[in-house]
Parts: sequence; C-alpha cells; structure tokens
Amino acid sequence: MKKITTLLPILCLLFSTLYAQEQRTICGYDYLIETMADQDPNFMEAYQKHFEEFKAIGENSNQRGTVLTIPVVFHIVWHTNRPEENLDDSVVLDQLRVLNEAYRFTNEDKVNLRDTFNTIVDDAMIEFTLAGVVRKETAMNFGFGQTDNAKKEATGGSDAWDTKRYLNIWVFKLPSLLGGQLLGMAYPPPFLPNWPFPTNLGAPSAAVDGVIIDFRVFGSNNPNSFGSYDAQGRTTVHEVGHYLGLRHIWGDGVCGADDGAKDTPRANQNSNNFANPCNPDRNTCHNEPTADGLPDRPDMWENYMDYSTESCQVALTKDQITIMRGALEGPRALLLTPITTSLNIAKSKNFGVHPNPVFNNIARIYASDTPNSIEVFDLVGKSVYYSEQVVNGQEINFDGMHKGIYLIMATFDDGKATQKIILK
Repeated sequence: MKKITTLLPILCLLFSTLYAQEQRTICGYDYLIETMADQDPNFMEAYQKHFEEFKAIGENSNQRGTVLTIPVVFHIVWHTNRPEENLDDSVVLDQLRVLNEAYRFTNEDKVNLRDTFNTIVDDAMIEFTLAGVVRKETAMNFGFGQTDNAKKEATGGSDAWDTKRYLNIWVFKLPSLLGGQLLGMAYPPPFLPNWPFPTNLGAPSAAVDGVIIDFRVFGSNNPNSFGSYDAQGRTTVHEVGHYLGLRHIWGDGVCGADDGAKDTPRANQNSNNFANPCNPDRNTCHNEPTADGLPDRPDMWENYMDYSTESCQVALTKDQITIMRGALEGPRALLLTPITTSLNIAKSKNFGVHPNPVFNNIARIYASDTPNSIEVFDLVGKSVYYSEQVVNGQEINFDGMHKGIYLIMATFDDGKATQKIILK
C-alpha cells in the first residue's frame, strides 16, 4: 500500500487488478513508464534526457551551497460527515517539520543509515516554508479517477494557489483500489518543450499540479491510523521527491534499470515486495555496480524513494539532490520567486506587519478586522510566539530570536492570513 504517480487512471486500475492481491504496494508510476515506452520508441531516450537536463542545471548551478526555499500551501479537504479528516494545525506543522528534516538531512534517525552509504548521501539544502493552510468542508467523495476534483472549488474541492509559485499539497481521503489503498500521488515536472509528444508527463493542466496525500498518513503525530501502516510523514517526502523530478530508486524495473541517479544502487524491485522490507542483507542485483562505477552494494531501503517501511527511510543521495535542485532552477524555477503576502484573505483583511524587515526586534501587526489570534513560526514550522485577544497595532517582540525569515499567521473568523517577515 503505497504511492501512485500517474496521469492515466485506467493504467492504475489494470495494474492493481493484476498485482494488488499479491503485494501491499500499489503504484502505477512504473507501469506508466513501461506503457509509454511501448507507445513511443523515443520515450526512454527522451525520459533519460529529462533527468540529464535537470542534473546539468544542478551541476552547473551558480546557487550551489544556497538553500532553496519552496512555499507550501496545504489544502485540508474534509468531508462534512467525517470530521476526523479536518486535521489539526499541529499535524500540518508536524508534516512541515518532517519535510524540512528530510530535505535538510537533520532527521535524528539518519544515524540508522548503513556505513556503505555514508559517502553518497547529503543535505539537499531545500527548505519548505508554510505559505498557508486552506480548509475546505465538502459533501463530495473523490473516488478512483476523480482525485483531481479535490483541487477544484467547482467540483467540491479547494482551488490551487498559483501552482507555478506554490507547492500545493491536498490532503483528503483517497480511494481504495481493488484490495489496496492509494496513499499519495504527485505530478512530476513537465518535460521541456523541445521534447517529442507524448513525453510530457507533467500535470494535464496547471490548475491541478501538485501533490495529494491520504489524510491518514499525513504527518507523524496524526491521531488517525491506517491499520498497521507505519506512517511517519514520509509518504509526503516521497511524493514531493516525485514532484521535484525523482524516480523510484529501483528504476521502475528489474536489475539494469536506472532511476537517473548514478549513485543509487540497482535493485530488481521495490522493498515492499519482500516480507522484510528493511533487510540489511538483501542485495537483489549482485554484480550490478552503479553507473558511476561504485562497487556492488545492497538494496538501499533507507532511501525516501523506495517503498520500505517509513521508519526505515532516512536519506537522499547526492545525485538525487542534483536532479531536484536542477528541477528547481529549471521547470519549477518560479517556486523560488520571493512572495511576501501568502493568503488571499490577507488582502481583504488588509493584514500586514510593520516594519518589515524588522531591525529593532519590535514589529506591529495591523488589519482592518481584529484577528482572533496571532502565531509566529520559524521556517521549519516551529511555533515561537502565540497571542490571543489581539488588538490592532499590537507589538510582537522578537527579542532573543535568531535573525532570519519567520511566518506570521493571523486567524480570523473566516480564514487565516499569513505573511513572511525578515528579522535583521
């Protein structure tokens, strides 16, 4: 029971019909690749060129050593008869923490990485900042082939913020698929315009670009459960990897298939196909050195792009990082465009903070309507200030806080507004 990244629902239906009864993992991504290759003899060549293009951008980047920050909007789409789907802000912030720890390689369990992989993993220097939380109550269910409806107000969902400038993540109840469960899906970056049809695997329209996650596997402190599934918030980490251009670590094929990252060891299938998905002795592709000449190594179930138990996943490799950073400076470059005011409601409330940047540790909030509360978060989602019974012009004292970027969230009766603020 794992993630699906595919644009063709009928393919997933066929895939799950054939295999779901034999294994927990359901994923149409690898099946999609095979099908596209059958339809277009130029597909695999263009597909590999896609990753090489990303890597070339990343390798030649003038932003090497620079932290790249992605603004994230979480859409909590919950059914009116299932209030448990309306996840608390604490779960949202915990998921943001998990994302940041994974992509900055600050997760405490990275010590579980086996020594053979120590030289190939690294800090991606990619961070995620909270741009907004949108809550949408709906009477609609989003069944198989209808998940994109959750991304549109007209079909009972929540409209995306500008998908070129924000990573939109929709969280709702995803459908079951013939004995299995869809846990997540992401559209990868669109292929470059000079590549032949049908090699564009990006979203069918900009309005639905982004990531979807089942509400039961979102965050690591989620009060909901999905049977015995080991939810640690890393389904979202995996899907964001697809969103930034990564493929599954086993190359969506058997030994000899390549995921486009030269330093990831070959494997003949995903780890969830085995009774012990985190077996330290498993090496399914003996005598298959990596493309960069590294020696034969065991299957890397510690990688976020495998299907191993989430508590086993702890790292990304340097080449995977190069691919993602290349995507962020290529087709997803607008995500890095600075954005000051995050929520649309901020305009209607005239919500703001002055001065910005803050030079003397004191800022004042202002709004046409008085907020119910004010909360300040750092870039990893940690709350550093909270106040209720807010008055217009109220001071926020940043004394003792580190210089950098913070997010101020104001809660009103009809929504939330956020704004970034820089502490000098």
